[in-house]
Amino acid sequence: MLSKITRSTSFAAAPVLLGLLGAFAFTQGCGTDPGPSASGSNSTGTHTGGAGGVGGTGGVGGTGGDGGAGGSGAADAGPPWDPTLGWTNFKESDDTQKIYVSSSDGSDDNDGLSPEKAVKTIAKGKQLLRDGFPDWLLLKRGDAWNEGLGTWTLSGRGTSELMVVSTYGDAVARPLLKTGAKRGLSADAGPTLQHLAFVGIHFHANTRDPASPDFVGPAGDEGVVWLAKGGDLLFEDLMIQSYTNNLSLQGVEGKINNVRLRRSVIVDAYKLEDPNPSVTTDDAEGLTATNVDVLVLEGNVFDHNGWNSQVPGANATISNHNVYIQPSCSKVTIRGNITTRAASHGLQARAGGTVDNNLVIANPIGFSFGLTNGPATPLSGGVTGTVTGNVVGESGDITEVETRGVGIQIGNIKSAVVENNILAHDKTVGSNHAAFELTRKYDPMQVPDEAIKDLTIRNNIVYDWRGGIRFSTTALTNVKVEANDVQSPLRGEELARFFNQPYNAGVSFLGNHWHSSAPAKGWFEFGANATGQSYDEWLVTSKETDATNTAVSYPDPERTLGAYHGAIGKEATLDAYIAEARKQSRFNYRYEYTAAAPMIYIREGFIKN
Repeated sequence: MLSKITRSTSFAAAPVLLGLLGAFAFTQGCGTDPGPSASGSNSTGTHTGGAGGVGGTGGVGGTGGDGGAGGSGAADAGPPWDPTLGWTNFKESDDTQKIYVSSSDGSDDNDGLSPEKAVKTIAKGKQLLRDGFPDWLLLKRGDAWNEGLGTWTLSGRGTSELMVVSTYGDAVARPLLKTGAKRGLSADAGPTLQHLAFVGIHFHANTRDPASPDFVGPAGDEGVVWLAKGGDLLFEDLMIQSYTNNLSLQGVEGKINNVRLRRSVIVDAYKLEDPNPSVTTDDAEGLTATNVDVLVLEGNVFDHNGWNSQVPGANATISNHNVYIQPSCSKVTIRGNITTRAASHGLQARAGGTVDNNLVIANPIGFSFGLTNGPATPLSGGVTGTVTGNVVGESGDITEVETRGVGIQIGNIKSAVVENNILAHDKTVGSNHAAFELTRKYDPMQVPDEAIKDLTIRNNIVYDWRGGIRFSTTALTNVKVEANDVQSPLRGEELARFFNQPYNAGVSFLGNHWHSSAPAKGWFEFGANATGQSYDEWLVTSKETDATNTAVSYPDPERTLGAYHGAIGKEATLDAYIAEARKQSRFNYRYEYTAAAPMIYIREGFIKN
């Protein structure tokens, strides 16, 4: 698929070595208390490894197997890579009823109680499920249907006895639900629906996908839409492709509780852009979430959501993103994901929370944390959380007019720590670039007391990003910038800028490593006219101590995602890597295409003696 943002192999980004073992451990001990018999709690550097899960019994995801190993913690790289670990295995209850569905060899005259007696249609299979029971609806892998799961109205029994929709059989390919212009799965507002798992299904809006032989045009609907109150929902090993919004979680009647999206592939959402800029119904997202309490996204691939250059009018806009989490959500955890080539943001974490060890590449804006723009209102009092160990790079432009090139946007903070992230090599052709931007909502409805408070930015590396740290708001209190490398050795840009303001005493600096090939007076800028200061003048103005102004030597800071792909013997391009990452599934799960593997490779390029 053609890419919107021009790419090259001169990109490199990585956190410090501290996160290397934790990132690897995540891939093996991946889990979030995701339901019954999960295969181990998360271990991403600071977490203790979880206990192994109970082995599954035949049907869901194939033959029952041993429970997964727990996470191994930061000090231990864990066992050798095993692609069978980290998945949720389910144990049937004494009264679980399994319903088998096969489009290739089933018949709706069958009872569906065995693979040999499978029913043919999903609609028939659903009729055989019992509300309030831990029943399993199993679709045969490798089969295809011209129907979706339809409107869902059933619940499981409890947190350890979920109703499960998953797969059986020997094929590698997920069951394919070709839903055309219709939804793949929806849960309407009104009923309380809970204790459910949807695992291993491919939802495809095939008539909207210009790469499909079934392509008709852009008419269509959302992929998976959940409006019902309740919760305890697991979405795992899904592929959701080419809908208007691929996955929409909307707590319209109160909070939806405890939603986990794990190891899924969410790609190619788009809508036609309305020429009227005041229209907001043309937004297209990979995932959008509103009013969800306990939301966990881990180990997923989000790619190319919000635009499609092969469909006239399906333009990239500032409102279309890979992941779009509204401030009404709470207890959000986003870890170990790959998010690439979005129309605008790779991720908007407006509710704060935990954003750790994600690979965020080739998005016009890498991601935002806390910041809320547009019609939504920022969370009153600000958000809390951590942003740790992420790799952000190659941020380009939405369009030639809408230029960006921003790494991480931060706003509306009550208390947060941003550490051990790498931001390297913007790709914008415009002048709006900054690795870190500290800002606020400037649209209508802004919250008068919105501010950035008690924020620590430490031990990050900013390398070859035109614009280091930009302060675009004056509402700054106890913001600490400490022990960061802010290095601009190639293109000579400013390292810190107080935009439209003098130096702000709400920010303190300590022990940072500054360097730029820009003229001496271009290192630090203040005010509306970007009045420059040299390093020596900066030390007087900021009162920073223990700082340096020499170039930091890294072993290989030009490492790229494409170069990583070449290093493992594949085509050395970013697009080729992502094409393979989009093929990830439980039965084709490769370490090379998890976030951890290329992040370790890239991080090693930034290890300092």
